[in-house]
Amino acid sequence: MVMEETFLSKKETALNLIKEKGPIIPAQIYKEIHTDILMASAILSELAMNKEIFVSNIKFGGSPFYYFRGQEAGLE
Repeated sequence: MVMEETFLSKKETALNLIKEKGPIIPAQIYKEIHTDILMASAILSELAMNKEIFVSNIKFGGSPFYYFRGQEAGLE
C-alpha cells in the first residue's frame, strides 16, 4: 500500500512538472520525483498509455518528449 501511494505521488509530481515546464524528457524530472531515469520513463509511459499526457515523435538523445495537449509549440 505504501509503495502504491509513493508511485501515485510520483505520478502526480510528474504531471505537475509537465504543467509547469512544458514538454519534458525523463532525464529532466527523475531527480525531482526522487527516482532513477528508468522509473521516471516508466511513470511517463504509464501516464501516456492512460492518455493523461501525450508522447511526441520528436526525441532528444533517444528519449521522446512528454507533454499536455496545448503544449505542442514547446516541442519546436
